[in-house]
Amino acid sequence: MILSLAPMEGITGHVFRRVHAECFSALDCYYTPFLPPPRVGNRFGGKAFKEVDPVNNQGLNVVPQLMSKNADEFVWAAQVLADMGYREVNLNLGCPSGTVVAKGKGSGFLRNLDELEAFLSDVCERSPLPVSVKTRLGLESDNEYERVLDLYCRMPLAELIVHPRVQKDRYTGSPRKEFYGETLERAPFPVAYNGDIFDLEDMDALVEAYPGTRHVMLGRGLLANPALARMVKGGPAATAAELQRFHDTLFAAYAEEIGGNAVFRMKEWWFYAKCAFADPANALSPTALTELCSDRVSDPGGAGYGAKRNGRAERLQGVRREAELQRDREEARHGPAHGRQVLAGGRVRRRREVREGQRLRPARGGDPREGPTARDDQDGRVRVPARGPRGGAARVRRLHRVVPGPRRALRGRGRPRAAPAVRDAPG
Repeated sequence: MILSLAPMEGITGHVFRRVHAECFSALDCYYTPFLPPPRVGNRFGGKAFKEVDPVNNQGLNVVPQLMSKNADEFVWAAQVLADMGYREVNLNLGCPSGTVVAKGKGSGFLRNLDELEAFLSDVCERSPLPVSVKTRLGLESDNEYERVLDLYCRMPLAELIVHPRVQKDRYTGSPRKEFYGETLERAPFPVAYNGDIFDLEDMDALVEAYPGTRHVMLGRGLLANPALARMVKGGPAATAAELQRFHDTLFAAYAEEIGGNAVFRMKEWWFYAKCAFADPANALSPTALTELCSDRVSDPGGAGYGAKRNGRAERLQGVRREAELQRDREEARHGPAHGRQVLAGGRVRRRREVREGQRLRPARGGDPREGPTARDDQDGRVRVPARGPRGGAARVRRLHRVVPGPRRALRGRGRPRAAPAVRDAPG
C-alpha cells in the first residue's frame, strides 16, 4: 500500500514535510501544494523555489504539483523540475477555491473539456516527466464525471488521483466512493484514492469495498493524527510525548523560517490537530495557543508552558487592575452610577439616553464661554436635538469637541477654531 501526503496550501509545505518525516518517519510520497509554473525561460523563485529546492526535500520522495492552463509554461516547468532531479510532475485539477475556479484553473478547468483535452494531449506528449493528475468529479454534478473519465482514459497519464466530490461540495458531505471504484475498473493507468480517511476504520472500509486499492493519499486525517500512516502500516498510535515533540519541533522550524509569523502558520495546523482530542470543542483554543507560542518566541529559553500560562494570567490581572483604576477615576468625575459602566475590557462605554425625543450627553465640566444656557438645571446634561432637519449629527459632533472643558484642546483636525454657540434644544 502506497501512502502519500495530500497537497494542502499553507500547511503541507517543505517545513511540515521535513518535520513530519523526522518525527513519524517518511511517507512513501509527498505532494507539494500547487505551484504556478514560471514563465518560459525563467526559473522558480521565492516561495515556489523553497518548495522544490532539493536541499529542502532531501531524503523524501516529493512530487511537485503545478496549477496551470498554459501548456508551454507547464512543459517548461517540467523541464526545470527534471533538471533538479524530480521524476514526476502532477497537475492540479481538483482545487475547489472560488478564486482559482474563476480563472479556469484547478477544478475550474473541468468546465471546458475540449480545452482540457487539448492541454493534456500537448503536455503529455512534450513533458520530459511523466504527468499525473489529481481531479474531482466535476463542478456541480456527479453526472459530469462520465465525460471527464472518458477524457482521462484517452490520455497516457502516469497516475490519476481521484477525490470523489464535485467542486461545489468543497469538503462537505460524503465522498462518492463508487466513482473511485468505477475509475479502478476502467482506467488503463494506476489510480489513487483521496478523501475523508481519518482513522483505521475508514481505511479498512475503503480496502474492503475496493480490494484493488494500491495508493491512498492522506490529507486532513493525517493533520489531525500525524501517526495515521504509521498506524495503517501496523505501527503504534502517537504518544503524548511524540505529539509534543512534533508540535515544538514544527513551531521551532517555522520560527526559523519565517520568524514571528510562525504562530499564524501553526494556526493552520491547530485547526485540524484539535480534532485528535476527545472533546475538540473544549481543547486549548487557538487564541490561548497563540499566547503560549508568542511567549516562547520572545523567550525561547523560558521555563515551559506553566510559566507561560502564569505570565498570561499576570497580564490579564494587570488589564483588570487598570480597568478598576479607570472606574475609580470615572466615579470621582461623574459619580458612582457612571463608574459602574466602566469594566468592559478596560474601556469606558458612555451611556446615551433619549428623553422626550432629545439626546442627552454628559457635560463634563462645561465650557465657561457658553454660560448657563449650556446646561440643563435638573440633571446637569447638555440638551441637543437627537436628529435635526439640517446637520443634526454634525451638531452633536461639534458639541462633543466643545463640552470637555476649557483646559482641553479641541479635537478637530488642523488649527482649532472658535467653539460654536450652544443653545437649548427647541421646546
